[in-house]
Amino acid sequence: MANNYCQGSQSWEFDDPKHRAWFEHQLDTVEVFWDDTDSIGWRQLTDQDRFNTEIYDAKLDKFNVDMIEIPRFRLDDLNLYEQNDDDSMSYCEFEYEISDKEIWFFGEEYINLEPVADLMHKFFKEHELHETYFYMSTASTCSKLRVEEFGGGACFVTSDGIEYMGTYSWIQEKIQEFENKAKGI
Repeated sequence: MANNYCQGSQSWEFDDPKHRAWFEHQLDTVEVFWDDTDSIGWRQLTDQDRFNTEIYDAKLDKFNVDMIEIPRFRLDDLNLYEQNDDDSMSYCEFEYEISDKEIWFFGEEYINLEPVADLMHKFFKEHELHETYFYMSTASTCSKLRVEEFGGGACFVTSDGIEYMGTYSWIQEKIQEFENKAKGI
């Protein structure tokens, strides 16, 4: 059996001490909940809830409500969630640390570039930072040397938008270009 990993690490230095507070607020944990009618709501997760999980879980069961914890910044666009077959939601797959001078995004075993890029794009837009950028790359690896199990990806973020690239799609584009040229297309 082999294990697959998508690893990455990148930081962004703050230009203003207020930026740390913004990131902390956006990454603060909230709850998103839904019921059989797929109504979605949210609320701030409290310390009392964290310490009384049995009581809280019983309340969720009583009202037939499912719940996940997510960072606040993912609430802005609920269509970012993808309902999976197992009723889990895709929301935020990265780790981070915030210091007085920077935020560091990383994933030791897995990182998803999309929520990192979404957060940085939101940050640049809200703070009108039009002359700065953020980028991050990832490495897709495998614990065994299997054919086509290695690759990577990257994102480039500004206040104007986000661009992604992946090695698999790049290779497919190059193959298509080569085959078209060979056919005279």
